[in-house]
Amino acid sequence: TFNVVWEVNTHTVTYVSESQTFETFTGVAYGTQILQPSTTPTKIGYHFVRWTGDVALSDTMPDRDVTFTAVFEKNDYVVQLSASPTT
Repeated sequence: TFNVVWEVNTHTVTYVSESQTFETFTGVAYGTQILQPSTTPTKIGYHFVRWTGDVALSDTMPDRDVTFTAVFEKNDYVVQLSASPTT
């Protein structure tokens, strides 16, 4: 008699911001929801837009490691000057 035991493959999800690891999840099971960081990265003068990768965050975990990279957009600032009358 043989008993066959199947184990789900697990992989790593890595989030990168500005060439630095922002957060890593290890042991993520194939076919489960892709885990996301609970906070968003920051960059001075920019705002966070989204995570980008070769799979969508709404997809389930593929049977391989995945990496997502932060996308930022430069902040726009409006400066208003007013001239006050001189007396």
